[in-house]
Amino acid sequence: MTTGEKIKQIRISKRLTQSELGKRCGMADSQIGVYERGESKPREATLARIAEALDVDLAALKQ
Repeated sequence: MTTGEKIKQIRISKRLTQSELGKRCGMADSQIGVYERGESKPREATLARIAEALDVDLAALKQ
């Protein structure tokens, strides 16, 4: 499973929209979509912000 697929799966399981996750991370919802679709991979620091916003360990999002 890719990093983007993991982000999406966890986001949906926590009943968050891309917009809500984006607000929690301080980024645009469109960027969350880019990551989820695998069009781009988040940098380590960005991935850490996403993990914190999803309340999961960083390792849970890595490939």
